[in-house]
Amino acid sequence: MNPCERWPRLWLGVFPTPLHRVRRLRDDASLLLKRDDLTGFGLAGNKARPLEFLMADAIAHGCDIVVTGGAPTSNFAGACAHASAVAGLDCEVLVADGPASTVPIRLARACGALVRATNGDRALIEDAIAKRVIDLELEGRHPYPVPRGGATPVGALGFASA
Repeated sequence: MNPCERWPRLWLGVFPTPLHRVRRLRDDASLLLKRDDLTGFGLAGNKARPLEFLMADAIAHGCDIVVTGGAPTSNFAGACAHASAVAGLDCEVLVADGPASTVPIRLARACGALVRATNGDRALIEDAIAKRVIDLELEGRHPYPVPRGGATPVGALGFASA
């Protein structure tokens, strides 16, 4: 049994994704590529993996809104908004240096996410997420913070399950 099966998971992608052998290498070299571009979850690619566990964890903890952030070009932020919508959770995306009309930000908005500009650069986005979580709690919400890229132990389960 895969140890990751002990944690709740909201299936978003089509797994397993195939392994492709790289051709035209030296005779003594062998390389396999994991084709996570074929997960089938929007534009998420391998980002679907951590999001499956993060969304399930948010639901298991009774959360009603996901708060994430990143640069305007953050594919993870757009994928997180998409996953939140599939999970039935509200989502706020905090964008460093202000929201732009990039594909990830348009995807986030199309999925119903509220996109907010932050005053600062990408390095400060974690602080902005933490502050927004406190504000939402004071409003009576139950937020689930997701750092840039879903870099948490729960998110890592997605890659461990690959």
